[in-house]
Amino acid sequence: MSKSILLVLAILVASSEEGGLMEKSGRGREEAKAFLKEAFRREMWRDAVEYFEDWDTAERSDPVLSSMMINAMARAGQPLLARHFFDRMLLHGSPANAVACSSMLKSYCRAGELQAAERFLQQLEPRLLAKPRVVNMYVRGCVQHGASNISCAVEQTMVKLARKDTTTRKLLVQLYCQVTCVGVRERV
Repeated sequence: MSKSILLVLAILVASSEEGGLMEKSGRGREEAKAFLKEAFRREMWRDAVEYFEDWDTAERSDPVLSSMMINAMARAGQPLLARHFFDRMLLHGSPANAVACSSMLKSYCRAGELQAAERFLQQLEPRLLAKPRVVNMYVRGCVQHGASNISCAVEQTMVKLARKDTTTRKLLVQLYCQVTCVGVRERV
């Protein structure tokens, strides 16, 4: 495990409340989902990470719980931890899914790491690139950060999806309008 991930885990451990939900948790999948949801709601990151690490090492890796952890770390602004849980999910043999991939993109975009988000997007399988949920997360991040330097391959994927998905179309129009407005302002 890299030093930066260990450092982030240490920070999460230090920032969480002592004790907490750990003792109340059950071991079934539904109980695990309920426990993690409650821990996320209460921002008890240490308890959630400990519980998930315990669950995941017990030979019962679950893509739904992994996706929940990735999404929670994205919402917490922790792209390194989100990537750690994503890689762990793949290591345990669970295939990447649209929820996990869009959560990964969310974590990069929220942190302003659009280049990392684009690299991640380019590495995805075609079946995931065909999902508007995945691509829209990246386009939304580009709109929010005013990014205009998107690679041609990613732009072609977005334009293909825009034919089928109105949200993608709306986000692309917003992005292109931002780029055009910036270009006009620079000329004036």
